[in-house]
Amino acid sequence: MSKFPSQLLALLAVSLFCLPAHADGANFDLTGPRLQIKVTRGSKELPIAQVPNLAPGDHLWVHVDFPASQSEHYLLIVCFLRGTTNPPPDKWFTHAEVWNKHITQEGLTLSVPDGAQQAVLFLAPSTGGDFSTLRNAVQGRPGAFIRAVQDLNAAAYDRIRYEKFVAAIEKIPSSDTKQLKERSDLLARSLNLKINQDCFLRGSGQQIVCLTAGENAVVMDDGHSSLVTQLTSGPATDLVANASATQALGSGYYSAYVGAIVDVVRIMGSIHSAKYQYIPALGLPENDALNLKLNNPPSFHNPKSVLVIGLPAVQSALLPPLRAVDPKQVLCLRKTDLVLPVEGAPLIFATTFAHHLTLEIDGDHPVSLPLVADALHGGFTVDLSAAKDLTSTKDVTGTVKGMWGFDAYTGPAFLLQLVPASQWKVDSADATRLVVGREDHIQLSSTGTACVDTIQAHTSDGTLIPATWKPGTTDKPNLLQVNMKLKDIQPGELALQVKQFGQDKPDTIKVSAYADPPTPQKLTLYAGDATATLSGKGLEQVATVEIAGTQYTPGDITSEGDSESLTLTPQSATTPPKDQPAPATPAVPAAKPAPPTSALKPGAQQTAHITLKDGRKLDFSFTVQPPRPHLTLIKKSVQPAASHGASIEFANPDDLPLNAKLTFIVKSDSARGFGRSEKLEVATSDNSLHTTLSLDDGSLVLEDRQTALATLDPAKAFGVSAFGDLRFRAITTGGIASDWQPLAHLVRVPELTDVHCPYQFDSRCTLAGANLYLVDSISNDPAFPSTNTLNIPSDFTSNTVQVPRPSGTILYLKLRDSPGSTDLVSLPVLPQ
Repeated sequence: MSKFPSQLLALLAVSLFCLPAHADGANFDLTGPRLQIKVTRGSKELPIAQVPNLAPGDHLWVHVDFPASQSEHYLLIVCFLRGTTNPPPDKWFTHAEVWNKHITQEGLTLSVPDGAQQAVLFLAPSTGGDFSTLRNAVQGRPGAFIRAVQDLNAAAYDRIRYEKFVAAIEKIPSSDTKQLKERSDLLARSLNLKINQDCFLRGSGQQIVCLTAGENAVVMDDGHSSLVTQLTSGPATDLVANASATQALGSGYYSAYVGAIVDVVRIMGSIHSAKYQYIPALGLPENDALNLKLNNPPSFHNPKSVLVIGLPAVQSALLPPLRAVDPKQVLCLRKTDLVLPVEGAPLIFATTFAHHLTLEIDGDHPVSLPLVADALHGGFTVDLSAAKDLTSTKDVTGTVKGMWGFDAYTGPAFLLQLVPASQWKVDSADATRLVVGREDHIQLSSTGTACVDTIQAHTSDGTLIPATWKPGTTDKPNLLQVNMKLKDIQPGELALQVKQFGQDKPDTIKVSAYADPPTPQKLTLYAGDATATLSGKGLEQVATVEIAGTQYTPGDITSEGDSESLTLTPQSATTPPKDQPAPATPAVPAAKPAPPTSALKPGAQQTAHITLKDGRKLDFSFTVQPPRPHLTLIKKSVQPAASHGASIEFANPDDLPLNAKLTFIVKSDSARGFGRSEKLEVATSDNSLHTTLSLDDGSLVLEDRQTALATLDPAKAFGVSAFGDLRFRAITTGGIASDWQPLAHLVRVPELTDVHCPYQFDSRCTLAGANLYLVDSISNDPAFPSTNTLNIPSDFTSNTVQVPRPSGTILYLKLRDSPGSTDLVSLPVLPQ
């Protein structure tokens, strides 16, 4: 493909982006004259809106609808073109004086000559020699006019498709977001548009406005529309292809007006003369009329404006390549709003070139059902009034037939189901696959599934279960898949109610929903502990667990990788287990209380008796683990770091400065006391920072077998950005950990040196120090009134700040890491 001249590209760019001069003109929003055109082929006459192509020998009747007050005389010139390098002969030009009474009343009648490839109409202001001047221009550059007409027709088809989209979208309620999404997708498929999906992220009131904006609904080249306009090769084709590939025109697609923009550039830039300038007119067909849209107002001064109007190409019929969206889909002829989903030929939906469309159904008594192309619903709507005459019990085939202009047209075929299905069965492989607690599906079989209207699933108590279904295909027309969300129901019998078109009552199919038994993987019970932990899968089914005569109630379930953990808590013997069904017979009281699990010995083999919520029981063997360490925090003290600044008095005794050292004493509650390899782990509450204290590094010192002294340097252990709650726990040699216990609240502190105050008592003072951004707010009043409080932003970087005058030498602080506490600092107050 050859590249078009750089000058022409520059001109195209100007027409696209110079808003005052060209962009507005490219909209074709000026109303022009109206032409009435009818075409007769043989004995059949069609209005121009039903004619996709002309043929040699066709008779054209053309009439210009000028108002009675028309003052400027126009000449109507009809020209037939035969090739870019073959000028048309003089006899292929016909002209008529539109103001002539005979033409006004009767119109102009002429025939398409043999050898013609294109027809073009001109409306030119009447001047001396106007006809011969225009004829010479066409004969001198026939290729330019052929290309102009073809591009005008292409632009008109694009404009019609886009306007069809806009008109249909505006019929949808703006508040119905779901319908708008579904219908716009169907419109885009039918009319071969690319819409901006980001429009659906906007509010409901803005979605339609966004979708109908020109830049958000791009008309795509579907091939068939281009062929109907008889596009040829050569420089002009290169121009369109290269232009449409630019980012401005849609990255490979062309907008509803790109063809017209190219026409403006080419016609005005290369064909105009001192006497005439040519204005392209989009002809939008409506019944027997072409409604003309202009992109520039006509001029009646030299160069005068000549309107250029394209007619359909003179060529063999190019039948639309229509296809079924899903060739394997089976459709139901009893569905009252039946739509045949089709795609691949947007002119079917945008124009009336296809007419007298029917669905021809075979069988013992063939039936013809009228069709209407409906872009909003994504296919052909079917008039089923004659379908009642069909009596066949077998599936039949329906074929789309009709007329494309003057030519017979046969479209795609569809497999159709006539009667509601019967003999419903659950696929044997799916009989036990429904499992509660998740979304699952089963397959149903019958004599046919296309006529299914709704499927509802109910529990035995009538609770509705969310269900969706997929219809059968031509490969498996008797199967359908039913998906059900079984998360919030109990196992048991379910009823599927299948309602079909043409059926008064639904069919009921009984199915069962089951629960997968849980798969215990590990039960952890430390000797001396009251609670236990059960790990595995499917633990939501557990109702109770009995260990050594003690009943446990399940608590929260947490996930750990691909496994679950269930906390088990002992319950009172008189408290009924949570979610466990009442026993069929009264429980027999135990003769004596069962021994508590705290008395179980380490290493003892035990069996956990697990009762499920559906009454099933499982047994699981486990070994009692050694006791966990248990610690008590006896005492803690803080050693402040050496500092040049004043010391802050913390209101919260748990606040621990990051630059201080913490010494705390813990006592073991077990008889064996601390082991030599036992460690203390200290971590933040989110466990993002942690450190270990041990006898080996001296951070842990034994006072005796039961008592240990621990020393923590937070800044060294966690770094300068650490803050928040700290907790600790003991870890034995075997890796068994005690429960976490709170230790302190870590705060970063600024370094405050002194305050300089002026003699004026009502003036603010200057606080000096370092890391002042760690202060949230400062006041001279512990109540922190707004008038005497300074809030310091987190991005503060200075070493001084203006503060309220201290109360004596005292200021009150709220630190950024502990804003809920009011701390106190006493500072030297110096004159300023």
